[in-house]
Amino acid sequence: MIIPHLIRRLGLVAVVGLVFAQAEEKQDHLRALLITGGCCHNYEFQSKALIEGVAKEAKVEWKVVN
Repeated sequence: MIIPHLIRRLGLVAVVGLVFAQAEEKQDHLRALLITGGCCHNYEFQSKALIEGVAKEAKVEWKVVN
């Protein structure tokens, strides 16, 4: 009875590995949503600073909603 469980687990690991490998190949950047708003902060400056800071470390496609 151990063999069928082992085969299922190995199959699952293989499928998950293939899915992650294909996901890494297709997507070369992250997508991020930044939602800001309110009355008491400089959201325009903070959004720009955050986007520029992250851009130094990763390739990110931003959507900013104020």
